[in-house]
Amino acid sequence: MLVLDATVVQLQKICTSIFGGLAAVQHIPKIPLTSGPNISYVASSPHRHRLPLSTVLYSSRILALVLNKSAHLQGANRKTTPPLASPRPIREMSPRREASATASSAGEDGNERVLSYGDVVLLRSDLTILRGPHFLNDRIIAFYLAYLSSAFEVNDDDADLLLLPPSIPYLLSNLPDPDSVAIVAEPIRLASRRLVLLPVNDNPDASLAEGGSHWTLLVLDATAGASRPRFVHHDSLGVVNVHAARCLATALRPLLPGADNGVPLVEGPTPMQVNGHDCGVYVVAVARAICNWWRDSRGQQQEGGTDWFDTVRKEVDAQSVKAMRAEMLHLIARLIQEKEEKKNKAMVEVSKEH
Repeated sequence: MLVLDATVVQLQKICTSIFGGLAAVQHIPKIPLTSGPNISYVASSPHRHRLPLSTVLYSSRILALVLNKSAHLQGANRKTTPPLASPRPIREMSPRREASATASSAGEDGNERVLSYGDVVLLRSDLTILRGPHFLNDRIIAFYLAYLSSAFEVNDDDADLLLLPPSIPYLLSNLPDPDSVAIVAEPIRLASRRLVLLPVNDNPDASLAEGGSHWTLLVLDATAGASRPRFVHHDSLGVVNVHAARCLATALRPLLPGADNGVPLVEGPTPMQVNGHDCGVYVVAVARAICNWWRDSRGQQQEGGTDWFDTVRKEVDAQSVKAMRAEMLHLIARLIQEKEEKKNKAMVEVSKEH
Protein backbone atom coordinates (compact mmCIF):
# COMPACT_ATOMS: atom_id res chain seq x y z
CA MET A 1 0.00 0.00 0.00
CA LEU A 2 1.18 3.48 -0.74
CA VAL A 3 1.29 4.84 2.77
CA LEU A 4 4.63 3.32 3.68
CA ASP A 5 6.47 6.64 3.68
CA ALA A 6 4.29 7.83 6.57
CA THR A 7 6.26 6.70 9.63
CA VAL A 8 5.62 6.96 13.33
CA VAL A 9 7.62 10.19 13.33
CA GLN A 10 4.86 11.64 11.15
CA LEU A 11 2.25 10.13 13.46
CA GLN A 12 3.89 12.02 16.34
CA LYS A 13 3.59 15.21 14.33
CA ILE A 14 -0.04 14.47 13.55
CA CYS A 15 -0.92 13.69 17.16
CA THR A 16 0.92 16.80 18.36
CA SER A 17 -1.00 18.97 15.92
CA ILE A 18 -4.35 17.44 16.81
CA PHE A 19 -4.21 17.06 20.57
CA GLY A 20 -0.78 17.78 21.93
CA GLY A 21 1.27 14.65 21.41
CA LEU A 22 1.43 10.91 21.85
CA ALA A 23 1.42 11.16 25.63
CA ALA A 24 -2.34 10.87 25.48
CA VAL A 25 -2.13 7.37 24.05
CA GLN A 26 0.48 5.98 26.42
CA HIS A 27 -2.07 4.39 28.75
CA ILE A 28 -3.32 2.04 26.05
CA PRO A 29 -2.41 -1.53 27.06
CA LYS A 30 0.69 -2.63 25.23
CA ILE A 31 -0.11 -5.07 22.47
CA PRO A 32 2.57 -7.09 20.64
CA LEU A 33 3.57 -5.60 17.30
CA THR A 34 2.64 -8.87 15.62
CA SER A 35 -0.98 -8.86 16.73
CA GLY A 36 -2.53 -7.74 13.45
CA PRO A 37 -5.45 -5.32 13.66
CA ASN A 38 -4.90 -4.59 17.34
CA ILE A 39 -1.40 -3.18 16.78
CA SER A 40 -0.81 -0.09 18.87
CA TYR A 41 2.03 2.39 19.14
CA VAL A 42 4.30 1.62 22.09
CA ALA A 43 6.75 4.40 22.81
CA SER A 44 9.33 2.06 24.30
CA SER A 45 9.40 -0.22 21.27
CA PRO A 46 12.84 -0.39 19.59
CA HIS A 47 11.02 -0.79 16.24
CA ARG A 48 8.95 2.38 16.50
CA HIS A 49 10.93 4.19 13.79
CA ARG A 50 10.14 1.41 11.31
CA LEU A 51 6.42 0.95 12.05
CA PRO A 52 4.43 2.46 9.15
CA LEU A 53 1.56 4.82 9.81
CA SER A 54 -0.85 2.56 7.95
CA THR A 55 -0.17 -0.12 10.55
CA VAL A 56 -0.58 2.26 13.48
CA LEU A 57 -3.80 3.73 12.13
CA TYR A 58 -5.14 0.24 11.53
CA SER A 59 -5.95 0.07 15.22
CA SER A 60 -9.46 1.36 15.77
CA ARG A 61 -8.64 1.48 19.48
CA ILE A 62 -6.14 4.25 18.85
CA LEU A 63 -8.56 5.98 16.48
CA ALA A 64 -11.26 5.97 19.15
CA LEU A 65 -8.86 7.38 21.73
CA VAL A 66 -7.62 10.09 19.37
CA LEU A 67 -11.17 11.23 18.64
CA ASN A 68 -12.30 11.07 22.25
CA LYS A 69 -9.24 13.01 23.39
CA SER A 70 -9.76 15.60 20.68
CA ALA A 71 -13.40 16.03 21.65
CA HIS A 72 -12.45 16.38 25.31
CA LEU A 73 -9.91 19.08 24.56
CA GLN A 74 -12.49 20.96 22.53
CA GLY A 75 -14.74 20.98 25.60
CA ALA A 76 -17.67 19.14 24.06
CA ASN A 77 -18.56 15.73 22.80
CA ARG A 78 -18.64 15.47 19.04
CA LYS A 79 -22.13 14.90 17.64
CA THR A 80 -22.36 12.05 15.23
CA THR A 81 -25.15 11.92 12.66
CA PRO A 82 -26.46 8.38 12.21
CA PRO A 83 -26.06 6.81 8.79
CA LEU A 84 -28.82 7.09 6.21
CA ALA A 85 -31.66 4.86 7.29
CA SER A 86 -32.28 1.80 5.20
CA PRO A 87 -35.84 1.12 4.06
CA ARG A 88 -35.50 -2.32 5.58
CA PRO A 89 -33.20 -4.00 8.13
CA ILE A 90 -30.04 -5.01 6.32
CA ARG A 91 -28.71 -7.46 8.85
CA GLU A 92 -28.87 -8.32 12.51
CA MET A 93 -25.16 -8.02 13.22
CA SER A 94 -22.52 -5.61 11.96
CA PRO A 95 -19.82 -6.91 9.59
CA ARG A 96 -16.95 -6.49 12.00
CA ARG A 97 -18.89 -7.70 15.02
CA GLU A 98 -20.03 -10.78 13.13
CA ALA A 99 -16.45 -11.39 12.00
CA SER A 100 -15.33 -11.14 15.62
CA ALA A 101 -17.95 -13.69 16.63
CA THR A 102 -16.72 -15.94 13.84
CA ALA A 103 -13.17 -15.63 15.15
CA SER A 104 -14.33 -16.62 18.63
CA SER A 105 -16.09 -19.68 17.27
CA ALA A 106 -12.99 -20.72 15.34
CA GLY A 107 -11.46 -22.10 18.50
CA GLU A 108 -8.19 -21.43 20.30
CA ASP A 109 -6.26 -21.35 17.02
CA GLY A 110 -8.48 -18.59 15.59
CA ASN A 111 -5.87 -15.96 16.42
CA GLU A 112 -3.00 -17.95 14.98
CA ARG A 113 -1.14 -15.91 12.39
CA VAL A 114 -1.11 -17.59 8.99
CA LEU A 115 0.32 -14.90 6.71
CA SER A 116 2.09 -11.56 7.01
CA TYR A 117 1.64 -9.54 3.85
CA GLY A 118 2.89 -5.96 3.80
CA ASP A 119 1.34 -4.27 6.81
CA VAL A 120 -1.42 -6.85 7.21
CA VAL A 121 -1.30 -9.98 9.35
CA LEU A 122 -3.97 -12.54 8.45
CA LEU A 123 -5.24 -14.88 11.14
CA ARG A 124 -6.64 -18.37 10.87
CA SER A 125 -10.06 -16.97 11.74
CA ASP A 126 -9.88 -14.88 8.55
CA LEU A 127 -9.81 -18.07 6.52
CA THR A 128 -13.01 -19.14 8.28
CA ILE A 129 -14.59 -15.80 7.39
CA LEU A 130 -13.66 -16.20 3.74
CA ARG A 131 -15.18 -19.67 3.59
CA GLY A 132 -18.43 -17.92 4.48
CA PRO A 133 -21.11 -17.05 4.72
CA HIS A 134 -19.58 -14.28 6.83
CA PHE A 135 -18.96 -10.54 6.51
CA LEU A 136 -15.43 -9.52 5.53
CA ASN A 137 -13.48 -7.64 8.18
CA ASP A 138 -11.06 -4.71 7.80
CA ARG A 139 -8.10 -7.04 7.78
CA ILE A 140 -9.20 -9.10 4.76
CA ILE A 141 -10.11 -6.02 2.75
CA ALA A 142 -6.78 -4.37 3.61
CA PHE A 143 -4.95 -7.55 2.58
CA TYR A 144 -6.59 -7.81 -0.81
CA LEU A 145 -6.12 -4.13 -1.62
CA ALA A 146 -2.45 -4.49 -0.68
CA TYR A 147 -2.25 -7.48 -3.01
CA LEU A 148 -3.82 -5.48 -5.84
CA SER A 149 -1.30 -2.70 -5.22
CA SER A 150 1.50 -5.21 -5.62
CA ALA A 151 -0.05 -7.10 -8.55
CA PHE A 152 -0.65 -3.92 -10.52
CA GLU A 153 2.76 -2.53 -9.58
CA VAL A 154 1.51 0.67 -8.00
CA ASN A 155 3.97 0.67 -5.10
CA ASP A 156 5.87 3.68 -6.38
CA ASP A 157 5.28 6.59 -4.00
CA ASP A 158 4.49 8.80 -7.00
CA ALA A 159 2.05 6.36 -8.62
CA ASP A 160 -1.17 7.78 -10.04
CA LEU A 161 -3.22 4.90 -8.61
CA LEU A 162 -3.61 4.61 -4.84
CA LEU A 163 -5.44 1.90 -2.87
CA LEU A 164 -5.96 2.68 0.80
CA PRO A 165 -6.74 0.23 3.64
CA PRO A 166 -10.11 0.80 5.39
CA SER A 167 -8.55 2.40 8.46
CA ILE A 168 -7.27 5.47 6.63
CA PRO A 169 -10.57 6.62 5.06
CA TYR A 170 -12.36 5.98 8.35
CA LEU A 171 -9.85 8.13 10.22
CA LEU A 172 -10.05 10.92 7.64
CA SER A 173 -13.85 11.03 7.80
CA ASN A 174 -13.85 11.22 11.61
CA LEU A 175 -11.19 13.82 12.32
CA PRO A 176 -12.50 16.92 14.12
CA ASP A 177 -11.56 19.65 11.63
CA PRO A 178 -10.13 20.30 8.12
CA ASP A 179 -6.67 21.14 9.45
CA SER A 180 -6.40 17.70 11.07
CA VAL A 181 -7.55 16.07 7.82
CA ALA A 182 -4.91 17.99 5.86
CA ILE A 183 -2.16 16.92 8.25
CA VAL A 184 -3.11 13.23 8.13
CA ALA A 185 -3.65 13.24 4.36
CA GLU A 186 -0.45 15.08 3.49
CA PRO A 187 1.81 11.97 3.35
CA ILE A 188 -0.48 10.19 0.87
CA ARG A 189 -0.69 13.19 -1.50
CA LEU A 190 -4.27 12.72 -2.61
CA ALA A 191 -4.30 15.81 -4.82
CA SER A 192 -1.50 14.41 -7.01
CA ARG A 193 -3.21 11.06 -7.66
CA ARG A 194 -5.41 10.33 -10.63
CA LEU A 195 -7.36 7.51 -9.01
CA VAL A 196 -7.77 6.75 -5.29
CA LEU A 197 -9.80 3.80 -3.95
CA LEU A 198 -11.22 4.28 -0.45
CA PRO A 199 -13.25 1.58 1.35
CA VAL A 200 -16.11 3.08 3.36
CA ASN A 201 -17.71 1.67 6.52
CA ASP A 202 -20.84 3.23 8.02
CA ASN A 203 -19.84 2.85 11.68
CA PRO A 204 -21.26 6.05 13.24
CA ASP A 205 -19.46 5.61 16.56
CA ALA A 206 -15.67 5.83 16.44
CA SER A 207 -15.44 4.56 20.02
CA LEU A 208 -16.98 1.25 18.90
CA ALA A 209 -14.11 -0.77 17.47
CA GLU A 210 -16.27 -3.32 15.69
CA GLY A 211 -19.23 -1.20 14.61
CA GLY A 212 -20.77 -0.55 11.23
CA SER A 213 -23.23 -2.48 9.09
CA HIS A 214 -22.10 -2.03 5.49
CA TRP A 215 -19.00 -1.77 3.27
CA THR A 216 -18.88 0.31 0.09
CA LEU A 217 -16.18 1.81 -2.14
CA LEU A 218 -15.59 5.52 -2.78
CA VAL A 219 -13.34 6.42 -5.71
CA LEU A 220 -11.59 9.77 -6.05
CA ASP A 221 -11.43 10.14 -9.82
CA ALA A 222 -9.14 12.73 -11.40
CA THR A 223 -8.57 10.84 -14.65
CA ALA A 224 -10.29 13.62 -16.62
CA GLY A 225 -7.75 16.12 -15.26
CA ALA A 226 -6.60 17.40 -11.87
CA SER A 227 -8.87 20.45 -12.20
CA ARG A 228 -11.97 18.28 -12.74
CA PRO A 229 -12.01 15.67 -9.95
CA ARG A 230 -15.12 13.81 -8.86
CA PHE A 231 -16.11 11.19 -6.32
CA VAL A 232 -17.76 7.98 -7.51
CA HIS A 233 -19.52 5.78 -4.96
CA HIS A 234 -20.11 2.06 -5.51
CA ASP A 235 -22.75 0.61 -3.18
CA SER A 236 -23.99 -2.97 -3.62
CA LEU A 237 -27.17 -2.08 -1.68
CA GLY A 238 -28.12 0.99 -3.69
CA VAL A 239 -27.73 4.14 -1.59
CA VAL A 240 -27.64 2.63 1.88
CA ASN A 241 -24.12 3.93 2.58
CA VAL A 242 -24.42 7.30 0.87
CA HIS A 243 -24.27 9.24 4.15
CA ALA A 244 -20.91 7.72 5.13
CA ALA A 245 -19.60 8.30 1.60
CA ARG A 246 -20.70 11.94 1.71
CA CYS A 247 -18.96 12.45 5.06
CA LEU A 248 -15.69 11.16 3.62
CA ALA A 249 -16.06 13.19 0.42
CA THR A 250 -16.78 16.31 2.46
CA ALA A 251 -13.62 15.76 4.50
CA LEU A 252 -11.47 15.34 1.39
CA ARG A 253 -12.87 18.09 -0.87
CA PRO A 254 -10.78 20.95 0.60
CA LEU A 255 -7.62 19.01 -0.32
CA LEU A 256 -8.42 18.88 -4.04
CA PRO A 257 -7.43 21.41 -6.73
CA GLY A 258 -10.99 21.72 -8.08
CA ALA A 259 -12.60 22.27 -4.68
CA ASP A 260 -13.49 25.90 -5.43
CA ASN A 261 -15.67 24.80 -8.34
CA GLY A 262 -17.24 21.97 -6.36
CA VAL A 263 -16.29 18.30 -6.52
CA PRO A 264 -19.39 16.23 -7.29
CA LEU A 265 -20.29 12.89 -5.74
CA VAL A 266 -22.04 10.49 -8.11
CA GLU A 267 -23.28 6.95 -7.66
CA GLY A 268 -21.46 4.51 -9.93
CA PRO A 269 -23.11 1.43 -11.42
CA THR A 270 -22.79 -1.43 -8.97
CA PRO A 271 -24.37 -4.90 -9.23
CA MET A 272 -26.68 -5.50 -6.28
CA GLN A 273 -25.72 -8.13 -3.74
CA VAL A 274 -28.15 -11.01 -3.40
CA ASN A 275 -27.54 -11.74 0.29
CA GLY A 276 -26.81 -9.90 3.52
CA HIS A 277 -23.12 -10.69 3.95
CA ASP A 278 -21.18 -10.06 0.70
CA CYS A 279 -20.87 -6.25 0.76
CA GLY A 280 -17.13 -6.46 1.53
CA VAL A 281 -16.59 -8.94 -1.30
CA TYR A 282 -18.31 -6.54 -3.69
CA VAL A 283 -15.91 -3.81 -2.53
CA VAL A 284 -12.80 -5.81 -3.41
CA ALA A 285 -14.41 -7.14 -6.61
CA VAL A 286 -15.18 -3.62 -7.82
CA ALA A 287 -11.68 -2.52 -6.78
CA ARG A 288 -10.18 -5.31 -8.88
CA ALA A 289 -12.33 -4.38 -11.87
CA ILE A 290 -11.20 -0.75 -11.59
CA CYS A 291 -7.56 -1.86 -11.43
CA ASN A 292 -8.07 -4.00 -14.54
CA TRP A 293 -9.57 -1.01 -16.33
CA TRP A 294 -6.68 1.16 -15.18
CA ARG A 295 -4.14 -1.29 -16.56
CA ASP A 296 -5.93 -1.81 -19.89
CA SER A 297 -7.00 1.76 -20.63
CA ARG A 298 -3.94 3.89 -19.95
CA GLY A 299 -4.08 5.57 -23.36
CA GLN A 300 -7.71 6.54 -23.03
CA GLN A 301 -7.10 7.85 -19.51
CA GLN A 302 -4.33 10.12 -20.71
CA GLU A 303 -6.70 11.53 -23.33
CA GLY A 304 -9.47 12.07 -20.76
CA GLY A 305 -11.53 9.26 -22.27
CA THR A 306 -13.83 6.61 -20.84
CA ASP A 307 -14.36 5.58 -17.23
CA TRP A 308 -14.43 2.11 -15.64
CA PHE A 309 -18.22 1.69 -15.44
CA ASP A 310 -18.51 -0.82 -18.29
CA THR A 311 -15.67 -2.88 -16.82
CA VAL A 312 -17.49 -3.11 -13.47
CA ARG A 313 -20.69 -4.17 -15.23
CA LYS A 314 -18.85 -6.89 -17.14
CA GLU A 315 -16.65 -8.26 -14.37
CA VAL A 316 -18.74 -7.99 -11.22
CA ASP A 317 -21.90 -9.99 -10.59
CA ALA A 318 -23.27 -12.42 -8.02
CA GLN A 319 -21.42 -15.39 -9.53
CA SER A 320 -18.03 -13.65 -9.77
CA VAL A 321 -18.40 -12.39 -6.20
CA LYS A 322 -19.23 -15.88 -4.97
CA ALA A 323 -16.16 -17.23 -6.78
CA MET A 324 -13.97 -14.49 -5.36
CA ARG A 325 -14.06 -15.91 -1.86
CA ALA A 326 -12.50 -19.13 -3.15
CA GLU A 327 -10.02 -17.11 -5.23
CA MET A 328 -8.85 -15.20 -2.17
CA LEU A 329 -8.46 -18.44 -0.21
CA HIS A 330 -6.36 -19.90 -3.05
CA LEU A 331 -4.32 -16.70 -3.19
CA ILE A 332 -3.60 -16.82 0.53
CA ALA A 333 -2.66 -20.52 0.30
CA ARG A 334 -0.28 -19.76 -2.58
CA LEU A 335 1.37 -16.87 -0.74
CA ILE A 336 1.79 -19.01 2.37
CA GLN A 337 3.38 -21.76 0.29
CA GLU A 338 5.71 -19.30 -1.45
CA LYS A 339 6.84 -17.91 1.89
CA GLU A 340 7.46 -21.41 3.24
CA GLU A 341 9.46 -22.35 0.15
CA LYS A 342 11.50 -19.18 0.42
CA LYS A 343 12.11 -19.82 4.11
CA ASN A 344 13.15 -23.43 3.48
CA LYS A 345 15.47 -22.36 0.67
CA ALA A 346 17.12 -19.80 2.92
CA MET A 347 17.60 -22.44 5.63
CA VAL A 348 19.23 -24.78 3.12
CA GLU A 349 21.61 -22.01 2.03
CA VAL A 350 22.54 -21.29 5.62
CA SER A 351 23.17 -24.95 6.35
CA LYS A 352 25.44 -25.17 3.30
CA GLU A 353 27.48 -22.22 4.54
CA HIS A 354 28.06 -23.99 7.86
